[in-house]
Amino acid sequence: MEVLILSWVEDERSVRHSSLLAIYLLFTLLFDIVQTRTLWLSYGNLLVPSLFTANVAVKTAMVLFESLGKQKHLIGFYQDLPPESTSGIVNRSFMWWLNRLFSTGFRSLLTTEDLDYLDKPLESAGTARQASKAWALRHHPERRFEFPWQIGRAFKGTLALMVIPRLFLIGFTFSQPFLVASVLNWLDDPRSESNAGYGLIGATLLIYLGMALSNLIYDQMLYRFMTMFRGAASSMIYEHALHIPGGTLEDRSATITLMTTDVDRIIDSLITLNEFWARTIEVGIGIVLLALRLGGGSIYISKHIGGYQKIWVDAMQQRIAITRSMLDGIQTVKATGLSQTFIQLVQRKRVHETHQMAKYRWSVVWKNMIHNLPWALAPALTFIVYAAQGNELNPTKAFSTEGFVRTRETEVDASPHITEMQYMTFNDLQIPVISMEHLDIRPSPSAKIVLKDVNFEVPLGSLIIIQGPVGSGKSTLLRAILGQAVCETGSAKVTIRQPAFCAQTLWLPTGTIRDAICGGFSADPVKEDAFDKNWYATILHACALNSDLDLLPEGDATRIRHGSGHGLSGGQMHRIALARAVYARRKLLLLDDIFSALDRKTKTTIIARLLGVDGLLRTANSTIVLVTHETVEQLPCAHQLYVLSDGRLHREEPREGNVYQEMGPDPVEAEELTEFPELATEDKAAMISDANEIDGLRRAAGDSAVYKYYSRYVGWTNAMICFLRDNECPC
Repeated sequence: MEVLILSWVEDERSVRHSSLLAIYLLFTLLFDIVQTRTLWLSYGNLLVPSLFTANVAVKTAMVLFESLGKQKHLIGFYQDLPPESTSGIVNRSFMWWLNRLFSTGFRSLLTTEDLDYLDKPLESAGTARQASKAWALRHHPERRFEFPWQIGRAFKGTLALMVIPRLFLIGFTFSQPFLVASVLNWLDDPRSESNAGYGLIGATLLIYLGMALSNLIYDQMLYRFMTMFRGAASSMIYEHALHIPGGTLEDRSATITLMTTDVDRIIDSLITLNEFWARTIEVGIGIVLLALRLGGGSIYISKHIGGYQKIWVDAMQQRIAITRSMLDGIQTVKATGLSQTFIQLVQRKRVHETHQMAKYRWSVVWKNMIHNLPWALAPALTFIVYAAQGNELNPTKAFSTEGFVRTRETEVDASPHITEMQYMTFNDLQIPVISMEHLDIRPSPSAKIVLKDVNFEVPLGSLIIIQGPVGSGKSTLLRAILGQAVCETGSAKVTIRQPAFCAQTLWLPTGTIRDAICGGFSADPVKEDAFDKNWYATILHACALNSDLDLLPEGDATRIRHGSGHGLSGGQMHRIALARAVYARRKLLLLDDIFSALDRKTKTTIIARLLGVDGLLRTANSTIVLVTHETVEQLPCAHQLYVLSDGRLHREEPREGNVYQEMGPDPVEAEELTEFPELATEDKAAMISDANEIDGLRRAAGDSAVYKYYSRYVGWTNAMICFLRDNECPC
């Protein structure tokens, strides 16, 4: 009765079946089966064995029902939960919830739409919050290995749960030699009973099924922890990179290396580190058991070899930095005819990286050889030492001792004067939005002062243009307004919180174009109730994006991917970033040379629609600060014009005139596409959506084709050696 009540309560209030009930039913079912068998063999009355048999049948049915998923019976948004979240402990222990995915992959090529949603505890947002809270409590000054300690604190619950299946695995592993000894003794004894043999069969089933389940559950928990760590570490690195003031990070490719290669290496180390305590226990138990059976001559200690991993990672980071720089300036590279030069440079760096990696790989080969050679000779040497001592070696002791030796093969593998920026809400429209007086500015605490004695004010609803050559400090001035530069010997006030900022080196979240324009700082889709359709259409028109979206097969649903092959030009990416800033409806907009990547016609159109007298931003009474390196003589609607030279800001009075008086020839003209239609065709063909890419990659290739491909390039001999080595008999 209690079992039925518990099952009903858990079914009503939980998205998955009761784990406690399933474990109870499984364990009691095992004992009931043994007891029922005994009763049928020894009990004369059939009533009691029949009742126990009925009890076993009912418990078996309950275990089967508790193993089924509840996803079909859930209501509301609970139906969208992933199968892993709604599966019971038996389902998760045997990984049955993956069968549907495997079946889909067997019948067709898997796409992202076929994958289930991620389990809630594995989402990066949650794991990043856990790790950030633990990191905020770190010791100051930071101690050695501070990061691993804080990660352990953040995920202590997950790490603690991993101990349980690992201890079970240790127990089942060391049960094998005793099982072998018992089987051999039973075979040698002519008076052995059949019931004892049946018991040994049951023990064999229990031990090896227990090993498989313990290993599966432990590996599942381990890889869940690795996923949680990867999400937390990458998110923390990404968040930290967003807070680094612009210009202070000399090599931005270091961030990419940290989030990819270095995180992967840390994860590999975490696996070994997490196995350390378990391997220590196993080695200790194994040595004691070997010493008790064969004496001290069976104990052997070997050394390990280090690697050249850091040299390899440094070479990889150099290649990534060069590749990223080339992709950032791909238009300049093509215009100057340096494509082949850069290709050869990247190829040389790749070859250099491969040579550096070879040293590390060879160290791994030597380490594996030294590790495996003793274990290949260990059984024979162990028995030679034992027999040399004049001891008798019988089959029972030989096979059980070899079991101890074989189980060991898997254990021994393993600045205080900074002027603060004052933000406030304003009630008096006469208060300037931005006010700087006698301000000295440096990009970072360790950098030299690049702007001296800066004095300027920005009234509410005005358009301010700051012109200066490349490297004059324009971006540093904008970062000072944002509070991301070091301001000294003066005062600075900004009366508008959370301005919109368009950097020259743009940043966009991965996702669709619409999500990038309307969304926040994540790649999550924009909810319909938070989507302003009319405002969105106005923004697309103002930023001259409509014609570009019409050329894309998926329109604004085209996904943005950072790197080659995303199908969007640099000018299009800059206009999307500008549209994102305008869509946010901020009262203060900072534009860092945002029009430099646009052709003359597009540039004139956007300026007229956004910054003209009747422009969108002007009618919204927005305050705009635009910095540019171009020789802009004057904009008709500009209120103030400043020029940066020699580290100082000089004000000039605007003069009436054309929009662009002295602008040099633009490298890419819009009219060129009209004069040369084939260029427009090529540009349109270059805009390939993800769906078209996937359709183009579809091919009839099963698992056998993949294995044939690798075998052909590895060599059939090497492939067969690897296959036989990985599938050798453990006995």
